[in-house]
Amino acid sequence: MELGCSRHLKLPCSLHPIGISKHGNTLSELLIYFPAIPKITYAILAVLLTVYYYIYLCSITWFVFVRCPQTGDLAAASIVFSLGVSSEIGAIKLFIMYVYRAKLRDITGEYLQCEADMAPGRLRARVGRSLRTVRRRAFVYWLVLVVNAFAYDLMPAFLPGRHLSEDVFVIYGFEPMFESPNFEIASTLMGVSVVFICYTAGSISAFLIVIVGYSEATMLALSDEISCVWDDACASECQQPNDFIRARLGKIVAIHTKQIRLIREVEVVFRGALAGGFACVAFGLIAALLGGLENTFLQLPFCVIQISVDCFVGQRLRDANVAFETAVYNCKWEYFDKSNMKTVLLILQNSQKTMGLTAGGVAALDFTSLMTIFKSVY
Repeated sequence: MELGCSRHLKLPCSLHPIGISKHGNTLSELLIYFPAIPKITYAILAVLLTVYYYIYLCSITWFVFVRCPQTGDLAAASIVFSLGVSSEIGAIKLFIMYVYRAKLRDITGEYLQCEADMAPGRLRARVGRSLRTVRRRAFVYWLVLVVNAFAYDLMPAFLPGRHLSEDVFVIYGFEPMFESPNFEIASTLMGVSVVFICYTAGSISAFLIVIVGYSEATMLALSDEISCVWDDACASECQQPNDFIRARLGKIVAIHTKQIRLIREVEVVFRGALAGGFACVAFGLIAALLGGLENTFLQLPFCVIQISVDCFVGQRLRDANVAFETAVYNCKWEYFDKSNMKTVLLILQNSQKTMGLTAGGVAALDFTSLMTIFKSVY
């Protein structure tokens, strides 16, 4: 997954695409930079997209709505429909990122600027510790999807005889499927398409995990900062503790306000993709269960983990927001002067505007929504 960075920001990523690294404890280390993308890469991407859409959109549509009604094989239709719908989750996210690529460059640049503006100290160290968890979260998710793709592709190699990733599926124009050279070509095209869409879905979601995880880490760090503000003021050399508190609260307000705005911008960009993902997962799971678990057991993890991770990321962000709200209320504000009390009240009011992700601006992405989806499918 690659993403350009904003040109007008004085950042090291200027004019360079961005990828996700599995190393690093800061946002600027997690978002790695590449030189300009060669034109051959765009050509390869165009070929992969063409192959993917021919197999997993055009051919599946023909197979489900034309071929299966003629043969009356509803089980095969359910299996292949589940495969096609589930694979569209990554395609939808890729399309959304392409449409909003300029906006995402600006958002990424602003996140990096937030980190650059953060002075060394307890706040920055706390953010770094939380980002280590975010890094592991993103890498494990990406790894599971890619391993699932290779397992799906390699499974036929361990079965006796000639087998495809999905034996019941017939690619349009490749009949008979199990005779040379159709079999070899179909195996290659299906294998490449599966790896491509899993890699794409994993990389895009890893990007979302990292940037939302940075906001989560910042909110948790701000919780620690505001909890310790009175003790820090008493321990400081400042003769007027309220002056120290006023300066600290001003920084907290600025950081908190910016994180609220950035999460709203991220949510606006991804809400369509997340809503489409919810719909695809629901239909895909239903079709997979109708087709029989013995036929779709490798498709189910792909569906379940994608929607589960989106809901997990949204839930963690909401939990961080609640932790900050609790910390604001327990920050010993009763010892502050009236001016600082008003500032704390303002922060408390802002903290009650829950930060989170939604699917289409309707359903909040959290564990409640995840259980609702599973319950509805069941």
